[in-house]
Amino acid sequence: PPARLVTALLGNVPGTFLNTVSMLASPAGFLGARWADLVGSMPDVRALHTHLLVERWTLDELPLTRHLFEDVVELLFRENRFMAGTLTIGGRNVAPAAVDAPVLSVIDAGSDLVPPSAVLPFHDAVGSSDKRVLWYEGDIGVALQHVGMLVGRRAHRHVWPKIMQWMHSHCELR
Repeated sequence: PPARLVTALLGNVPGTFLNTVSMLASPAGFLGARWADLVGSMPDVRALHTHLLVERWTLDELPLTRHLFEDVVELLFRENRFMAGTLTIGGRNVAPAAVDAPVLSVIDAGSDLVPPSAVLPFHDAVGSSDKRVLWYEGDIGVALQHVGMLVGRRAHRHVWPKIMQWMHSHCELR
């Protein structure tokens, strides 16, 4: 449905609505993978603890303001204005080609929620010549894989040191 219909009914969009829509959009990622991760985490107390923390975090639902919800759904998702170079923010046209700052993209090759096919076109279209891709291979114990690159053990062991190294190499205060 049009985003304005949703916000006309709900006002600000509750987190429970967003969770429900996410589950409908990706039942494998938001239901099946979570249960599989729970079962896979059970032999490892640390992984199970992380899994349960992520599950608890998903209950900390804040509403999305109606205007932000409408803009994200209509302008970014349906009309794809940012990638098309037709998005205007604060009177300025914004597009990937206008991004001239260094860009680091961290991608989960196995994600169906944010698949590489959704990230790589942006990464390739960025105007900056200083861009890099880091691949995240997933973790047991993170419940939702798109959160794994933030909280997973493999992410902390392999991805975050590379992110910090990249940030340090781009820091002007070196």
